[in-house]
Order: sequence, then structure tokens, then C-alpha cells
Amino acid sequence: MIRIREGVDILELLKRSGFTAYELRKQKIIGEARLQKLRHGELPTMKELNFICWATAYKIGEIIEYKYNGEPWNEDAPDTRPPEARGGADPIHGGEEAEDQAGTMNTTTERNITQNKTEA
Repeated sequence: MIRIREGVDILELLKRSGFTAYELRKQKIIGEARLQKLRHGELPTMKELNFICWATAYKIGEIIEYKYNGEPWNEDAPDTRPPEARGGADPIHGGEEAEDQAGTMNTTTERNITQNKTEA
């Protein structure tokens, strides 16, 4: 079973990265129906998750978590995410790690975003 990590607000992460709901809709990255589902805690699609990870410089494991079938969620388990993913320093615009992860984005989406920003 997969769920969004406790305390993770996907739309807030995107907003802090410069992608408001309006911008996501305008650039046709995530449609209104999917935004509503994300607001209500539904898991993102793999395409959306790829974009979210690229835009926020977070790793998948910092956004969602997995458990084996039948096992209870272990809320007492230590949080293995890095401090910045737990609410510490802001990793979104910081350092080489963010730049490295940005290079892994789907080039089609990157091209569309760049084109849309230059047209505006």
C-alpha cells in the first residue's frame, strides 16, 4: 500500500517551487480535476510524481511511502528522510542537489514550460 507521507502537502511544495495551481493548469502540466484529487489526498500519477520530484527537488521517498500488505503503518518508526524534507532547511532552491535533480526532468515537459514562459 502506498500513501502520501504524513505532513506532505504536494500543492504547497509545488507552490513554494513557483508552480501555483493556476500555473499548473495554464501550462497544462496538471489539470483541474487532478488538482482537486491531489487536494483531497489522492496519490499523484507517475507522470505527476515525476514532475513533482523534478520541480521540488524532492525524492519519491520524501513524498510517498510504501508498506507491505497487512502491516500496520509504523508511526513510531524513525523518519529516515533528510532534515530538509522533515521541515528543516528549504531544499527547494538549494544547492547542487537541486540542480542535479533538475537535469533528470522529462525533456518534453521542460521544453513546454520554457516555451510557455517565453510566450508570456
